[in-house]
Amino acid sequence: METATGQCPLRDIHQFDMYDPEYVRGMFEVFAEMHRSGPVTRAEPYGGWWIVTGHKEVFEAARDYRTFSRATEFPTHCSTREGVPKPPDPANEIMLRTLISIDPPRHKGYRLNLNPHFTPAVVAGSEPGIREHASRLIDGFIESGRCDIWLDYAQPLAHLVIFAEVLNLPLERLPELFAIIEAVPAGPNGHSVDDLLAAMAGFVTDFVLERRGQPPRGDVVETLLTAEFEGKRLDLELVVANVVLILAAGVETTGSIVATSLHHLAGDAALRHRLTADPALTEQACEEFLRVYGSVQLQPRTVMRDVELGGQQLRAGDHVLLAYAAASRDPKLYDSPETFQLDRDTSHHVAFGLGAHRCIGSNLARLEFRIALEEFLRRIPDYELAEGYVYRRKIDHIHGPVDLPVTFPAGARRAVATAAVPA
Repeated sequence: METATGQCPLRDIHQFDMYDPEYVRGMFEVFAEMHRSGPVTRAEPYGGWWIVTGHKEVFEAARDYRTFSRATEFPTHCSTREGVPKPPDPANEIMLRTLISIDPPRHKGYRLNLNPHFTPAVVAGSEPGIREHASRLIDGFIESGRCDIWLDYAQPLAHLVIFAEVLNLPLERLPELFAIIEAVPAGPNGHSVDDLLAAMAGFVTDFVLERRGQPPRGDVVETLLTAEFEGKRLDLELVVANVVLILAAGVETTGSIVATSLHHLAGDAALRHRLTADPALTEQACEEFLRVYGSVQLQPRTVMRDVELGGQQLRAGDHVLLAYAAASRDPKLYDSPETFQLDRDTSHHVAFGLGAHRCIGSNLARLEFRIALEEFLRRIPDYELAEGYVYRRKIDHIHGPVDLPVTFPAGARRAVATAAVPA
């Protein structure tokens, strides 16, 4: 291993490209090589970016919004791979005004208004609904002895939770949204998150306009429509952008960790049987899955002043990618960080980010994740990957499979079913 030159057997870490299939397939190998090289690595594509992989350095940068601003975009939004600047994209300009992309103190107004919807007490009230959604989805395929965990379970469950528990969007409209998503052209490694966001904008605009004329419901959408931010209400396009952000982020991140963890369990029968025999261990397992396979791999920042980080001199205007997934696998913090260890102390993982931009929906995501594993393992304790299956990872900053077909001994639907949920 030629760490001095930044070369690993297949990839040069200084040519790291989050949209290159070769780098994406070996993302964790690349991060491991970056750890060996140092906590901050220079990558040259897209005009040059600093990749921060060390846990200490990610922690420092994520919490220092004055030096590392979130008001920035991902590499491909700014330039071509060769570094040629791109003209501003109006859709990206709108997203840069949403909750995830503005810094304190402006960011605080959003959080203060939206936080009450995501407290542990409020989220706990969603448990019966989430469990019912998961059970009904399993009812839809358990008799067949086969399913695609991503397409038939993890992804639709995440949509159902966001629809019903967060946005109060009528569940009968879920097939309409699925049709929109399915119409988006997908490459061999799935859909681009940017393409999905753009496709959902029209659907969400119609929904928000409908909600404007309906009685108050006291939910997230109502807050975005009526609360004052910086002394005034949000304009329509910004309400839509924030709803799209919540919808896409809640589905891609939580759905992906559910699918990724069930993929891991397909190849680890001992752990699967242990969790099946003692469901009380599932919550602990979820935290280790979040550490090892956290869905959000990278988040962008712009350097606002000259600063030294991880032994590297960064200049004002430099672009940075905080590698949360790498920070949660830092060998300085964890022994054998690439391995799943159920009894490991996971208190320092950063799967939900850090600082002001830590995931606002982390309580809901944790609950949904735990229930998804509990219900699947309770009813389908033994399953295996479909014959000939080859894992394909999404091409983007979200880690997860494009599909996940499995087979299992056919089971029975529940004898009693309650409120209908679209399949």
